[in-house]
Amino acid sequence: MSESIKSFLVRMMTVYFTLVTLITAAILLLGLCMEPEAEFGYSAFAAPLIFAACGTLPGVVMISRHELTIKAYMLRKLLQLVLIELLVLWVSGARSEDGTALQLAICILVIFLCAHGISWLQECYAARQMTADLIRLQEKARGV
Repeated sequence: MSESIKSFLVRMMTVYFTLVTLITAAILLLGLCMEPEAEFGYSAFAAPLIFAACGTLPGVVMISRHELTIKAYMLRKLLQLVLIELLVLWVSGARSEDGTALQLAICILVIFLCAHGISWLQECYAARQMTADLIRLQEKARGV
């Protein structure tokens, strides 16, 4: 397996577990607001796992053999969001008649933005760490 495929799979797993956490929090908040008296069985624990998979699978649209332009990147991200929205709404069976589809679509958008924000923060931290390591390495090579 090439390094790019390995790094892609690691990134997808990170996204998956970030989504599981965010989806669980969203279900908790929405449930407490909309139906605080509802009780569920153990099968309810599967929902965040299934929805996170639906949110991770469209990530394949971001695979590219070459560096994407900003325009191409943004178009693919928009396509990814649309695919996630459609897939999750289809899997959930949300109906537009009672407003659950709109509420779910808004939750999907918020979770999508939060997941990308968390990913961006992780990448910024990793970049700072690499820069600090490179500076230390350069200083060590110069004998400072």
